[in-house]
Amino acid sequence: MSKKNRKARLSGEIAPLREVGTFTRRPLACAVSLVVCSMAVGLTAPAAWAQQAAPQTQVASQEFNVPAGPLAPALRSFATASGIPLSFTAGQTAGKTTAGLRGQFSVQQGFSTLLEGTGLQAQRLDNGGYVLRATATEQGGQGSHTLPEVLVTADALREAGTRTILTQEDVERTGATSMADVIRYQPLVEAPGTVQGATRGASRYDRSGTTGYNIRGVEGNRIGLDVDGIEMPDAISRAPLTNRAQDGTFGMGRDFIDPDMYGAVDIQSGTTNSQRTAGGIGGAVSFRTKSPEDYVSADKPFYAGAKLGYAEASETWTKGVTAALQSGDFGGLISYSRRDGEQTRNNSDTVQSFPDDWHTDALLLKGVQRIGADHRLELTADLYRKQSNSEFETWNTTATAVSGISRQQADTKRDTISFAHTWTPGADGWIDQLNTRVYYQKTDMDDVTDTTLTSGALVRETSQNTTRQIGFSSVGEKRIGNQLLKFGVNHSTARNEHPFTSTEAFGSKQPFPDTKTDRTGIFVEDTIEFDVGGHRLAVAPGLRVDRVSPSIRNAGSFEGNLITEDELNAMYGNTPSTTIVSPSLAVLYDIQPALRAYAQWKRSGRAPSNSELFGYWNSGGGTYALLGDRDLKKETSDAFELGLKGSPTAGVILNASAFYTRYKDFISYTRYTRAANPEKFTNIPTNLTVLYQADNRDSAKIYGSELSVRLEHGTWSPELRGLYSTWAVGYSKGTSKSSYAGDKDVDLDTVQPAKAIIGVGYDAPEKLWGMNLIGTFVRGKQAVSTNRQSFGNNPGDTLADSTVELFDVPGYARFDLFGYWRVSKNARISAGIYNIADKKYWAYGSTRSLQPSSAQDRRQIDLSTAPGRTVAVNLNIDF
Repeated sequence: MSKKNRKARLSGEIAPLREVGTFTRRPLACAVSLVVCSMAVGLTAPAAWAQQAAPQTQVASQEFNVPAGPLAPALRSFATASGIPLSFTAGQTAGKTTAGLRGQFSVQQGFSTLLEGTGLQAQRLDNGGYVLRATATEQGGQGSHTLPEVLVTADALREAGTRTILTQEDVERTGATSMADVIRYQPLVEAPGTVQGATRGASRYDRSGTTGYNIRGVEGNRIGLDVDGIEMPDAISRAPLTNRAQDGTFGMGRDFIDPDMYGAVDIQSGTTNSQRTAGGIGGAVSFRTKSPEDYVSADKPFYAGAKLGYAEASETWTKGVTAALQSGDFGGLISYSRRDGEQTRNNSDTVQSFPDDWHTDALLLKGVQRIGADHRLELTADLYRKQSNSEFETWNTTATAVSGISRQQADTKRDTISFAHTWTPGADGWIDQLNTRVYYQKTDMDDVTDTTLTSGALVRETSQNTTRQIGFSSVGEKRIGNQLLKFGVNHSTARNEHPFTSTEAFGSKQPFPDTKTDRTGIFVEDTIEFDVGGHRLAVAPGLRVDRVSPSIRNAGSFEGNLITEDELNAMYGNTPSTTIVSPSLAVLYDIQPALRAYAQWKRSGRAPSNSELFGYWNSGGGTYALLGDRDLKKETSDAFELGLKGSPTAGVILNASAFYTRYKDFISYTRYTRAANPEKFTNIPTNLTVLYQADNRDSAKIYGSELSVRLEHGTWSPELRGLYSTWAVGYSKGTSKSSYAGDKDVDLDTVQPAKAIIGVGYDAPEKLWGMNLIGTFVRGKQAVSTNRQSFGNNPGDTLADSTVELFDVPGYARFDLFGYWRVSKNARISAGIYNIADKKYWAYGSTRSLQPSSAQDRRQIDLSTAPGRTVAVNLNIDF
């Protein structure tokens, strides 16, 4: 937004909230032009480009024991044992059986044997995975009109660590409409957030909703979040207060996601692999955009689908279309989703959710061009828009009474354009495969909050957070004998502006300086395989090095009244770079061909965020500020994990792990006064008497275990064919301790309560219909309050225990029922009933810091009840 427009908002009378279009014209026009050009190139490519790709077959053989029976579970077992990614649709395998596989086979031989007589064949893709295609005699006679079932098994099973892949079908079946819904049935993954309306210690202009993920008790910016490897910007707090950041909810989050645009969701728990840029010291969630290959092939060159859905919990209507085509070596895809909804209704007996009318638009354009046998080019435009108009109560600063009514319009935009090249020269080249991606991403959150105070006065606050990011990454791999080398490099530059204005005198200037951040990383990882008595043993050392270089810019245009340009440069100029060295070591052993045990250690780190480095300046007046520290150290983690994953016997998929992680130098805020700590007030304006400074204050440790099992009961009893059950449980415990004198280890409030998820389902022959009942059982928990945020830090003082009682979040059992029915070859209806028993419950991660002794928090507790019994229905049409 231009400075002219910002000033116009502050001129005298408060103007009406603006209307904005679905997509701004320029990004959409550019994206469409890029993809159309790519399509034109694909359709007119010279014949020399259309050479058939020579399949890169894997000739090494291994022992398999896949029993006869239904084809789909047999293929899953084979893919798991082989460690290769396999993609197929439910329609392709429906009603088909296999004679099984026993003995020594190569991957190609194994596929040929398993698929004999099915009319299917396995085709190897450029990325090393396989996809099922109809044989020549079956082409045209086998149409698939179900969601693609993508089994991403290679990395998830060959690597050590806990890694969960959710397919598009997984997401669709559970009725997910948001980034929070995606992880609904994961035992140690949550999505903290807040309901509409200012919480105690936060500001009326802070947003509601989900701001990120919590994995194994670590949350906020300590969890990585990316789309196609492109990182989302950090969540931030917009007020000179630390509560929202400490609660992991923030004032502006990272919700730029529409689940319908993605073909898979990859969840790494505890820490991240060497390929991923440092920062996710608690794990990461990665979304992979859909591709033409998910829908079309040479056998089925065109796909078109439409979706209409309704979710009662938020009165959301979803309309979506997807089309894909393949012509020779070119493939193209367009997918669009529109959602119109209201506030998520709570289950309170006393107060209803505040009004919130919103809509989102998501558009994905992708073109893929193969050039000969070695090259795959991909051009992607991923665009997202959200507009929300809400109304809610505003409370006074003491949280004792309502002080007005606020109306907020919140606009969210993300434009991501990327170009990727996959080079696969083959086994005789100096490299087996090289994946390179260059990208540009712009995210913008632009909010206007108008408040009518009880005095009748009108206040307008505007807040904007814009990040422009450009970067590239390149990852290669090479097999040399018994070693698989992976290596890569990445670099990105992000520029951020975060203006804030208010018609109130105390907040009329920009509180954050503009920043620039350069990130560069390199990694190498070697998996060395041995044969030990006929069993595979692999040792995988890895090393990643990242360098993060932040800086302030445009210091002369910083509009704060509490600090001058010279003072700003004196405090934060030439901020030192942070170097993060992340070594790792893993050992994997194949107990059986399809069952692997592993042990791993990984060290990682997170560089301080720009808001932690450069602070918040409460412009226009006041006596305090949030002070950054240019010399902050990185946060570090040392993660240890033992686990078991794979298929111990036919019909059983098992993942089990036990983990222990130590964290050091967690960044939080320490309170200083001019009277007690004069050394902290060098270069600080004289009117400031209190500082909250970011500090490497805390250490923590978290330990626990996870277990998940899927049973295909028809494997043992033919009469139960189609019946399956899922079992998952997660438990973790953690403590933290600050550097304050007199402090002690206290239960870490971010650690989620124990959770168990049990499901039983049935898929009829040929998947004509199916049902799934899921029970979620969560233990109650009460977080422990501390005085760390208010500790005076005076010389000689010791930290006393807090007497504040936090909300004792009760445990609960919730049951959800899902079903689907293929009405015809081209139409499928799916439906779900959520919280069947209409249970009243709360999400711990979103309510743990509320204080029942506070009038405002008591109101917030009532508002924060999760939805009662609701239904959702979807109609999918596919051709």
